[in-house]
Amino acid sequence: MPAHAVRVWPVEFDESKPIGDWGELRRGGSWGAKAPWRFEPSHWDVGRLFKRHEVFRDESSGYIDEWVFVDRDELREFDLSCRSSTNEFSKGQFAELDRAFSPDSPFLKFRVVYFEWESGL
Repeated sequence: MPAHAVRVWPVEFDESKPIGDWGELRRGGSWGAKAPWRFEPSHWDVGRLFKRHEVFRDESSGYIDEWVFVDRDELREFDLSCRSSTNEFSKGQFAELDRAFSPDSPFLKFRVVYFEWESGL
């Protein structure tokens, strides 16, 4: 049975700022594997974000994958707007998201992917 998840990683950088050490990439997988940082925010209402952007779609793998490109400032505002309805686990993710979306971050634009995967159920 297909399940869904959201993954975000930077695709455009401010070359005047060092990338820095972001530690190990989170959650494994192939998408964004070469990015210095990637994340799977579980508290996002991604449907609301996708309504405001051109959505790209790929069904070639047998799963439906959709993505949008969002600049850092908009993504920060969106992330903050989703935090009020989050669980305790997601609250532990806020510091890392704050760092990635801050004006001091070298990341300028992100790819946000909503993807299907096989849950095994």
